[in-house]
Amino acid sequence: MKIAISAFASDNGKSGIGRYMISLLEEIVRLDRDHRYTLFRTESDKPLFQRLGDRVNHRVVSDFWGKPIQNIFWNQAFFPSRLKKIEADAALILAGNRRLPVTSQTPTVAVVHDLSPFHVAQKYDPLRQFYVKKVLPWMIGRMNRVITVSQSTAHDVIKYAQFPEDRIHVVHNGIDHNHFYPKGREESQKRLSERFRIHDPFILYVGRLEHPGKNHIRLIRAFMDLKRRLSIPHKLVLVGSKWNGSEAIFDFVDQNDCQTDVLFTDFVSYEDLPYFYSGCDVMPLPSLYEGFGIPAIEAMACGAAVCGSNLSSIPEVIGDAGPLFDPINVDEISDAIQRLLTDESLRRTCIQKGFEQAKKFSWTASARQTLDVIEKIK
Repeated sequence: MKIAISAFASDNGKSGIGRYMISLLEEIVRLDRDHRYTLFRTESDKPLFQRLGDRVNHRVVSDFWGKPIQNIFWNQAFFPSRLKKIEADAALILAGNRRLPVTSQTPTVAVVHDLSPFHVAQKYDPLRQFYVKKVLPWMIGRMNRVITVSQSTAHDVIKYAQFPEDRIHVVHNGIDHNHFYPKGREESQKRLSERFRIHDPFILYVGRLEHPGKNHIRLIRAFMDLKRRLSIPHKLVLVGSKWNGSEAIFDFVDQNDCQTDVLFTDFVSYEDLPYFYSGCDVMPLPSLYEGFGIPAIEAMACGAAVCGSNLSSIPEVIGDAGPLFDPINVDEISDAIQRLLTDESLRRTCIQKGFEQAKKFSWTASARQTLDVIEKIK
């Protein structure tokens, strides 16, 4: 088969969707020797996909056409004819919750990571909220098949896009187990101290600085409560790049005079992430909504004690490997973290269960299942 792949809306590799694109495509190319691939991407995304090798033909679009509004237009006006020109047998859209070609005659599989604006009212500006809630569900409905990264997102696609359940395939995200594994406490602390000036015990949250969806402010409140009640020596380390609403998070920290206890690292490289997971005492995932929640799996694979929100896909991903909490309730967030910090028996049990839970997810499995879905629409 000639398979065309759309890798637009990669977030420059600085989000879960960006990591998904890079890891999934590298594994597909490694596993599959039967099909031919053409990758459509922007000029600036070249570094993200440089390890795909010569078997992938790159069709490069200028960065102007990579901007959200322009790219939505490009997908309707130009992408269908490009697919026809290369005689593609199938198309795979890796960010189908953002960009979709609705006039294409090429059989198309769309990957829908989440429909979070239906759950987080202020996630985007009004125009983008309208697009995702009113236009995108109709566009999804024109796809031949849909892949979702969790059962939670599959339920949303059925509910909001009215998409037939028998044409939805749940293919979980994965992690690279050769990269995410316990690095050793002393080694991790030394690296973080030297590179990031993190010298104290810490609670870690990995997620882009997006307000209100990622729920940083309630997590900070819960952390401040723990500091007051238990006098814990910990810092709260927030790993992630600035995103929509990040100024609200910085303002909250400034207004509450906790700059010395709440540390921002900005975006952290893929190489450094395992050391953060291995060096932390607890990794909460307090999001109001997640299509999957890759950091939870990465953290568990590195031996971190994890707790998380009881909403969306997070219970599906964490399983019974950590306490769940209502992310709206600051007391519940604080209590879950406290239990993992102070109950050594619970902590050991959660870490061990976390290792087992993380083994269920791999990019190899994701790639094989994705190829299987594509081959079904020949």
